[in-house]
Amino acid sequence: MKRLELVGIFILGILLWIGGIYLWQNWGQTKFIQKQIKVTTSNAKSNNKEQQVDSEVVKLLNELDKQFKEIVKWKTYVQIIKDKNYQDWVKTVNQLIEKYKSQGKEDIVNYIYYTFIPQEVLKYLSNFTDLEKDLVIQSIRRIDFNTLTDKNYITQLMKDYVDEKYYKPILKELSGIDAKRLDTDINYFRKIMLDPQNWIFYRIFKNRYDWNKTWIGFKPEFLENQFVDFLSQRFEQILGRLWYDKNWFKKKVFEYYNINSLKELADLIRQDYLNIKQKYNLDKLGIPTDRFFRMDERRFLFKEDGLHSYLYKTLEKQWKLNEFKKDIKEFRLKMYLLSYLWKDINLFNHKVRANFIDPELGPGIQNLFRVWRYVDEVMKLDLNIKEKVR
Repeated sequence: MKRLELVGIFILGILLWIGGIYLWQNWGQTKFIQKQIKVTTSNAKSNNKEQQVDSEVVKLLNELDKQFKEIVKWKTYVQIIKDKNYQDWVKTVNQLIEKYKSQGKEDIVNYIYYTFIPQEVLKYLSNFTDLEKDLVIQSIRRIDFNTLTDKNYITQLMKDYVDEKYYKPILKELSGIDAKRLDTDINYFRKIMLDPQNWIFYRIFKNRYDWNKTWIGFKPEFLENQFVDFLSQRFEQILGRLWYDKNWFKKKVFEYYNINSLKELADLIRQDYLNIKQKYNLDKLGIPTDRFFRMDERRFLFKEDGLHSYLYKTLEKQWKLNEFKKDIKEFRLKMYLLSYLWKDINLFNHKVRANFIDPELGPGIQNLFRVWRYVDEVMKLDLNIKEKVR
């Protein structure tokens, strides 16, 4: 009898221990979230009101945490991305971000975006590779349900598009270009090579960002590098048909801008940014200048043709729209040139490039470029991506 009593006490002890761990974990999760989120509400009349809001956030995130744990259990990366429950969960998280953003609660938005999302992935997908973890984090932030296989497929379609739409037509146009005059007449060089909208350099490298218009979503660095290499090769093949190379092109760009280094080109970009910022009062257009865009902010600007109506309305009233377009295209061209001419240090990486131009102003410069590289262009590029991506 005593043996049975001891066994019973032992089992009861184990159950109490497990229950204690569960309560401790949930209490710890709640206290962690409460500590991390600094709720600021302009209309809060008392500390009790703040505590109610804080409790609401904690409750919602705890529920999302439990859901995510169940959704991803025993699944591979591909199974997660294509799972309907996961996709609904991602949409719910982003709806929550939109809700608190509309209420002006940036502390909560930033916590969800920068802490909660990566925390969920690192907690429950610890057995995934670093690349897979990053892909899932970006999938949640961007509402991106393309797998890496999908992204590779879309990229190949984009390469085919570049060849048919730009590369092959440019090759046919080369017979009408005076190759010798390109080297002796800097204005002719500018017209043929550096027109910010219509000619050779821009028509090739605009595809680095038109690639985004396929709604490919997040692109890992190795895929970005492969695509940039492809565009660089196509441009240099065009130069080769004219009996020139990248070094010659760089020399002519320096001659046109009257500079001696890429740092001086970066300084020109910095000055363009400051002039545009002041001339068109960009601070009133809601574009962050002290940090990089979050994805929810970019989605708001890029949905359908919202970019044009949202960003142009002030300029149209000031009769400055055409002047603005001209200034911004020149700024955009210099950014493309800087990226290409010093590709060896990865200036196609926006953070590296922004820091190279100006560590303090870099985020604002990149945000301006990110928005207005699409001036007068469609927001979505249809490559007839059908059944392959699903």
